[in-house]
Amino acid sequence: NIIESSREKERISLHSHISGLGLDADGYVTDFLFEENIKKRDMYSEPTNKIENNDIKNGTILDPDKVDNICNSYKLENNGNYENNKICYNNISDDEDEVVKNFYKCKGMVGQKKAREAAGIFINLIKEKNICKCLLLAGPSGSGKTAIAIAISKEISDESIPFCIFNASQVYSCEVKKTEILTQYIRKSIGVKIKEIKEVFEGEVVQIEPFFDNTYDEQKISYVHITLKTLKEQKKIKIHSSIYDNLLKEKIQEKDIIYIESHSGNVKRVGKCSLYQDMFDIETDTFVDLPKGNVHKKKNIIQNITLYDLDVSNVQPKDNILDFLQNNKSKKTEITDKLRNEINKIVYKYVDQGIAQIIPGVLFIDEVHMLDIECFTYLNRTLESNLAPVVILATNRGICNIKGTNIISAHGIPVDLLDRIIIVKTMLYNKEEILQVLKLRCKFERIKIDSEALDYLSDIGIKCSLRYAIQLLTPAKILSKKKGKKKIDKNIIEIVSSIFFDTKRSTQLLLN
Repeated sequence: NIIESSREKERISLHSHISGLGLDADGYVTDFLFEENIKKRDMYSEPTNKIENNDIKNGTILDPDKVDNICNSYKLENNGNYENNKICYNNISDDEDEVVKNFYKCKGMVGQKKAREAAGIFINLIKEKNICKCLLLAGPSGSGKTAIAIAISKEISDESIPFCIFNASQVYSCEVKKTEILTQYIRKSIGVKIKEIKEVFEGEVVQIEPFFDNTYDEQKISYVHITLKTLKEQKKIKIHSSIYDNLLKEKIQEKDIIYIESHSGNVKRVGKCSLYQDMFDIETDTFVDLPKGNVHKKKNIIQNITLYDLDVSNVQPKDNILDFLQNNKSKKTEITDKLRNEINKIVYKYVDQGIAQIIPGVLFIDEVHMLDIECFTYLNRTLESNLAPVVILATNRGICNIKGTNIISAHGIPVDLLDRIIIVKTMLYNKEEILQVLKLRCKFERIKIDSEALDYLSDIGIKCSLRYAIQLLTPAKILSKKKGKKKIDKNIIEIVSSIFFDTKRSTQLLLN
């Protein structure tokens, strides 16, 4: 089996605040000048609730109570996930709207200006459908390669465009070939938007009345009468017992809005009728309006799927390829090339008929240097095919051997593949950028820290790593509470850093 990496899922959840590259209309980076925005804000603010300029000059992290007037476009919860929030204009004048816009104009990105601008040009190449379909993000660990990849996917895509991420070390299985695993991820990254006009029975469920058959002394459901209502009419329809099983699976009840496909018998619950919205003070269900027109009608149905979904669903063929969503079960065995070719022919046929649209997604392969020479050769062929997603590679290696060979190459990637891709270099964050990230992190986690401790922590980020500096914030917060201090000072940071070692100090101890 393919071993899924929980580490990758955690990294993606930590980057969920990113909504784009933060570029302006000309393709240049929009700077996130947090301190200058605060200064600009002070020019328009009333004397009350005014933030001291000395705190800004000294780099002191602002008291969360004083920053409430500034828009929290993103909120960091205790579990490390960001959630989009509505803009809070608490006592903010119209003149300060620009300050609020600047706060989230960067779209969650800090630093890496050249890399982000290069990624913006890469996005333009994709939208103009030029040849280049592959990008390599090369840089040291912790320089924001994954963040840039996710930002690219946000700029390119919407919810209908798939974005698939996996680590190159996951290309390992005792059951299937390595190239089969790559093929599955590639086809997961290619979407198919299917539009179909189907005959359906749609309306609010008024009554469900099953009729039983007492054959052989066993009570079995032979058929069911279901009454559906729209704004125009109310109609009773007779359905087979197998469709009644679908009603039970979807947990259909009275007052629900549903539709039943007359061709396949598939049942879809849309929500609960909005006429009953005031029945409860707190309700988690989705409310929809009562359908208009007749109960029996033709309905435009749009399905966003991937080629991999079609592969899996057609391992056991059904009557209609569009009905694959019902009872979909994943397989552990290989999917043959013959089956994939047949599915490609059907998809191309639907595209010619105007029923379907192929949507190339984004495939992000992290730590690409872990792939071997066979996988790289397979990627060469894939990038030149018609059905190919946008591929983003990431690595933190310089000159090293290609895995499984004695060939030395840049980034551990063969030269013939390097010729087909464009390379973007990411650099380590400087002290100003690290200080900015730490300030935002403290603000989101509502951590109070003085200027001296923050400056010392940014120095640790330069000497060790940004990740290590961020990881010290939570234990420092806990230790400061135990000592009864309102803010984290430099002494707390020194104690925490002496207890928890970084990689360099740990390696030095082992060498000594």
